[in-house]
Amino acid sequence: MLMFGSIVLFYLGMRVYVYIQPEGSIFSGIAQVLVATYKKRHLKLPTTEELPRILYDPPLKGTSFVLKLPLTHQFRILNKAAIIVDGELNPDGSRSPKWRLCSIQQVEGVKCLIRILNMGFWYHMLHCNISTRDIYSVTSPENEQTPRTQISDPRWITSDHNYAHAGAMDPNL
Repeated sequence: MLMFGSIVLFYLGMRVYVYIQPEGSIFSGIAQVLVATYKKRHLKLPTTEELPRILYDPPLKGTSFVLKLPLTHQFRILNKAAIIVDGELNPDGSRSPKWRLCSIQQVEGVKCLIRILNMGFWYHMLHCNISTRDIYSVTSPENEQTPRTQISDPRWITSDHNYAHAGAMDPNL
């Protein structure tokens, strides 16, 4: 019954949804930003005051409900993909080479993706670190339950195998 109610609410609310026609694959937009940034790697980044005048920022197509992403200063190197160079704009204001000039919205979309991937990478690294710590603490030979439990020597964790085999696990060192 709950599923039926959710389907009914979904169809009743469809008329207030904002529909945006896709402009192509999301992966081609990411590739366009990266290629345009690479092709313009020799350009100097403009100052903050000059940015609005020299970056390609066309009006959004479709409805007026969609808000533009604001220009951020993180990953500023990617802003080079939106710098307008002579011959990249048609007389009507549209861009002529898609792989040389990208809009600010495309650049900011790639920046958002990089931020999300960055968080996922560090979450994974932290999880692996915590999991490994738990494994080492359980499997280490110094963690035997004896009446005279000693604190183990942390030098055995080192990556230098010669040091580890040279008696680093000997509690008498």
